[in-house]
Amino acid sequence: MVFLIFCLALFTSFPDRAYEGAKFHDEGNFDKAIESYSKALEELPGNFTLTYNLACAYYENGEPHKAALLFDSLLAKPDTVLKGYQSDIFYNSGTSYLRSVQKDSDSIPSLLDSAIIRLTKSLVLNPLDSECRRNLEIALRMKNNRQSQQDQQD
Repeated sequence: MVFLIFCLALFTSFPDRAYEGAKFHDEGNFDKAIESYSKALEELPGNFTLTYNLACAYYENGEPHKAALLFDSLLAKPDTVLKGYQSDIFYNSGTSYLRSVQKDSDSIPSLLDSAIIRLTKSLVLNPLDSECRRNLEIALRMKNNRQSQQDQQD
């Protein structure tokens, strides 16, 4: 996960909470980062960078499903996605859904399908991304293993 609070400051005036969130994020204090980014988003609703960083903080805080939903919210508004970041967002969303499988055993099929769709879209946009390819292979293997187990039970 790449976390952003880079030179966008040149183009957008960020609330102090955003920089505070970045500081907490860098320190590994993800609970505080989440709180700061959330408050900054109240001042700049829908801001791409803040939403992206909040999603990364949720992921790193062990809350991948919340991260996936935030990444998906960015994908739902393609006009707000920074040029060149669509592949990263699909990757981050897919990886977040894949990680969610470990936490939510009741929703494994739909989480795996969500991961596979997003990781595939990321690879279409960036076919040389070996990390994405690896995660897609893991998701496909998990889905195939799950299907094999269900077939044996039937």
